[in-house]
Amino acid sequence: MISTYDNQASKNGRHHYKATFALLPTIDHIDASSKTASFNVCAWRTNDAKNDLSRQAFIDLCRRVLEHEGYIVARKG
Repeated sequence: MISTYDNQASKNGRHHYKATFALLPTIDHIDASSKTASFNVCAWRTNDAKNDLSRQAFIDLCRRVLEHEGYIVARKG
């Protein structure tokens, strides 16, 4: 699936097109400012949702979404 994403097909198919990639693995930069390589493998959907957020900013966003929906979020351990 490397390099098979088609911007025009995405524009035409919108959500349906992107959904076909949702659970495929992709590489995410953990810290783009780092001097050493820092990558993580995650689902394409997760990487797309995270966009340019840092890992911690994405976790904070997820927590806020869950709390907004009435969930109680607690860190394990």
